[in-house]
Amino acid sequence: MFEAIIKSPKTTGAISRYSKSSIRDIFKEIDRSQTKSIIEFGPGDGNITKLILDQLSPDGQLICFEINKKDFESHLQKITDPRLTIYYLSCEQIDRYIEQASVDTIISTIPMSLIEKTTVANIIQKSYQALKPGGTFITGQYSSYAKQFLNPHFISITQRRHLRNLPPVCIITATK
Repeated sequence: MFEAIIKSPKTTGAISRYSKSSIRDIFKEIDRSQTKSIIEFGPGDGNITKLILDQLSPDGQLICFEINKKDFESHLQKITDPRLTIYYLSCEQIDRYIEQASVDTIISTIPMSLIEKTTVANIIQKSYQALKPGGTFITGQYSSYAKQFLNPHFISITQRRHLRNLPPVCIITATK
């Protein structure tokens, strides 16, 4: 994984896999009884994807956007679950595939601090439009950089540092 981030830092954001406790922290932010539609940006090798599917209701739907061809071909295409749809596309194209105000939760682990500001702002804007009222945008980052892009759109933003991840991860939750 570390080698992948050196080769292509804008498409491989994780220095190492998220720890199970970090993933549990992300899931604490999701009301699973009300969540039927989840989008994941940057699923990578699918470790979070598989846990989402384990927690997702039988009638739920998970849609993933991944631009790293190796992850897409080596890991994600091997996950067989009828509730899962995977696009080999940038999450910046979410508006072409997702109706406005139709998504309960978006989980993002894309490396926002390594992406151009205009691209990050565009992704956040389109994510906001895709979320239902009361929907949540949850991102795991190595810094709080992404928060500045969330502030203009979301009514509530919380941030927690998760030290049980190497390196520590900042989990930011924004509610529409």
